[in-house]
Amino acid sequence: MGGIIMINATMDDHALLREYLEQQSETAFSELVRRHLPLVYGTALRLRGDASAAQDVAQTVFIQLARQAWSIREGRALPGWLYRATRHAAFAARRAEIRRRQRESEAMKLADQNQPSVDTWELIAPLLDEAISRLSRVEQDAVVLRFFQDRGYREVGAMLGLKEEAARKRTERSLEKIRAHFARRGVTTTTALLGSTLAAHAAVPPPIGLAERVSHPPINAVASGGLGFVIREIFIMNTKTKIVIAAAIVVILAAFFWNRRNGQDASTNRQVASPPVSQPSPSLPVATVPTAVKGGILPPKLTPAQIAAFNQPVAESGSAPVPFTPDRATRRNSAPPVAAPTQQELRSITTNLRLLANAARVYMAQNNTTEANYSDLVGDSTESYMGSGKVTPVMGEDYTGIEIKKGDSQVTISTPDGTNIIYNL
Repeated sequence: MGGIIMINATMDDHALLREYLEQQSETAFSELVRRHLPLVYGTALRLRGDASAAQDVAQTVFIQLARQAWSIREGRALPGWLYRATRHAAFAARRAEIRRRQRESEAMKLADQNQPSVDTWELIAPLLDEAISRLSRVEQDAVVLRFFQDRGYREVGAMLGLKEEAARKRTERSLEKIRAHFARRGVTTTTALLGSTLAAHAAVPPPIGLAERVSHPPINAVASGGLGFVIREIFIMNTKTKIVIAAAIVVILAAFFWNRRNGQDASTNRQVASPPVSQPSPSLPVATVPTAVKGGILPPKLTPAQIAAFNQPVAESGSAPVPFTPDRATRRNSAPPVAAPTQQELRSITTNLRLLANAARVYMAQNNTTEANYSDLVGDSTESYMGSGKVTPVMGEDYTGIEIKKGDSQVTISTPDGTNIIYNL
């Protein structure tokens, strides 16, 4: 990178453009904005007639300048280029505004037509669970999450391991299958009306106090099986039956201890008559006998993988097998540390964040929205927002979770070693 050039008011527009392109100088770009913002804003204000809309147009124009500065060669006046870009951006914003109002009007009409009613619910309710049972497990999960619990498509996708768009398509296909099942049973409806009806009626608020009763079940419910059932039955028996059962229990316990005592005596006699053996008695498994060590501390419990490694120790080349220790297993299974990013990698990651931020400004201005996520900027139908397509990770960092909102002061990404890279918007 060449030496730092001092920015001053005497530098012409093309010199500032070269400095911005070659050195990525934000100071040079800021000087261009300061010089030509009155021209751009004034033109946008005449064409749009609204100060807020004119500000959005001006922001769009200078973002376009940042992306296309390389195309402005010597001999082309930058003010003329900015004037033409402002006219195009203002007209595009006006068309987008008209389309947005038309869509809102159509959406309001459709919402009025598809307003869920009690009559519609009474028709589909008897057939609903049968229709859902014919769906696959993933389709059932999508329908329950979206319409029974009012989850957004992004949340549905996260819970099902799908992308947001895939979750939306899966849910819509499932809803269409339910609608087709209703049609075969003589109930005609639209998918839009079906979805709104499910969202309005599928989940029913429980009676007051039911949650408390479910959270603290009565003792009869707790003691409904196993030992609890036996205890409950004993409580409801009469006194005579209780005495008979108690006597039987005493006889059983006495016989048990008598047999155990005779068995221990016989075992002792056999041990005296026969020579001692090194193996423990089969009646007492080895795994249940803790091995005492010095100081009364038990050895650490090993996992099955560690025990297998102990039984088959790793042999070094030209040496005897190395005995297994938990420390060796930890060192062998632990992943190598991830190196911190170099200066070049930091600059490359920062450039990626700058490209995303610039594309987000364009996207928000052209679509009249206040936020943009990664899929909005690099999707198949919006490739122009990123120019060259998707962002290429430098160290394996994940850009897919980035969301940029209007008014944010910075955007952050984390590298695999935990370093946070921040780009000030």
